[in-house]
Amino acid sequence: KGKGKISAAGVRNIFPDWIPNAVEGKTAYNSVLLLPETKTEQADAELLMDLTVDSDLAGIVSPFPAPFAKTAEQLESFHLNHQVLENNQQIFSASISELVNMKLYLPNQSAASGQIQFGGTTATISGKEGIEITGKFSHLDLQPWLEFLQKPDISLEKIDFSDYGHLYINNLLVDDLKYLVNFNQVLISANEQNNSLYFNLESEAISGKIQLPDADLKLPINIDLSTLVIADQFPLLDKDVNAEPETSKQSSAKPLPAIKISCQQCTYNEHFIGSTNLTINPIKKGNEFKLLMEGAGILELNLLGDWKSDDNNNVVTNISGNLNSKKLGALLDIFNHKTGIHDTNLAAKGNLSWQGDPEQFNFETLIGDIAINAGKGNQEDISDKGARLFSILSVGSLARRLTLDFSDLFGAGFFYDGMKGNFTVTDGAFNTTDFVIDGTSADVEIKGVSDFSNNKIEKCILVTPKLSSSLPILAGWAIEPVTGLVVYLMSKIFQ
Repeated sequence: KGKGKISAAGVRNIFPDWIPNAVEGKTAYNSVLLLPETKTEQADAELLMDLTVDSDLAGIVSPFPAPFAKTAEQLESFHLNHQVLENNQQIFSASISELVNMKLYLPNQSAASGQIQFGGTTATISGKEGIEITGKFSHLDLQPWLEFLQKPDISLEKIDFSDYGHLYINNLLVDDLKYLVNFNQVLISANEQNNSLYFNLESEAISGKIQLPDADLKLPINIDLSTLVIADQFPLLDKDVNAEPETSKQSSAKPLPAIKISCQQCTYNEHFIGSTNLTINPIKKGNEFKLLMEGAGILELNLLGDWKSDDNNNVVTNISGNLNSKKLGALLDIFNHKTGIHDTNLAAKGNLSWQGDPEQFNFETLIGDIAINAGKGNQEDISDKGARLFSILSVGSLARRLTLDFSDLFGAGFFYDGMKGNFTVTDGAFNTTDFVIDGTSADVEIKGVSDFSNNKIEKCILVTPKLSSSLPILAGWAIEPVTGLVVYLMSKIFQ
């Protein structure tokens, strides 16, 4: 029996591949060394040495992101058993609390075999060549890992993926996998091929392949998804502006590795929206991106943007580009905004900026310019609920705002030949001086502000009915000649 202290660097001197260079510190341990004359069941060979080491790992520091992060004060139960058999055969067993459990068999002159289990399950030796990595994580956020690998003091340049060809991931389950959005119950498998790592993802919401072409991340990470299903990611559109503010994460503009993401079958809120291609590249003080979406006629999107730190070290996101849709109503339905709009083409272009990274979109700091031009269509008379963001387009809402003074024109729905306008956005307030709807029965001109930061609308709305001269006059003369004359004069006035 023995006890003492050992450093992470000391373990690396004995087992160079066991502990990453980033792990540092010194911890106390207790050990038991046996020199028995028995045989093991696994290898049916004489046991020459049996070493057991236990520690609480106090003093060891791991800068890796969760779930492998550890402070010096944090205590974790560590257990190691190392058996040396005849003919230079070895068996390693190790565990750290409920995080990881490992069992490896190293035969003489042959490749290692064994298993590394995450999530509390005991590892086994199957006899199959190679080391299987499996088990379960309750939560895994990829963003901190990408940022961690970009730190200047973290170097992976000496790693060659081909040195780890004996490792493979098999059905590693992640209950909650996050990268920009959250995915549940994702099964991950991976192996090394031609000095690249290939990952396979399988779940109801995401499936596809990820390629890490090199260990130092100098080449783009390729993410090729066959399926991507995303639920509503814009809950703040329906938030109560008078509610207590939510605690938000700190903005981040740390340069990421270059990433290429493609998706052939993208679904948002149970609506198929076509194919998507996204590229992200690191730039000075941040990252730039390009987003292309097309398909199904509902949404075609071409955006360029970046998020980076400004001169005051505040993170700012900037985007500019074009949006086109052949089915404006269907597009708004995807985002849970029921405006009742039908058969309308939309072309929009503009630029927007807000404080924070792309995940932190907010109206309070939103600025920019937007121009829209929509084609022929109609709108039903529906409830305003859920249509706050698009109230600037809601003709039915305008009719109600006017206390239904023109219910004879709007009651059964409003038909139009087009609409267009320009908006200047300042701190979430959308201001327009030239928004015009060319209606079949009336023209609508709107000037004013829709302030989404404060749930406030201040607008001047001019409605000019279009009265046909033929039918009203005929109807008037049929009733009485004098009435016909009055109707004729009124129709001229309204025209």
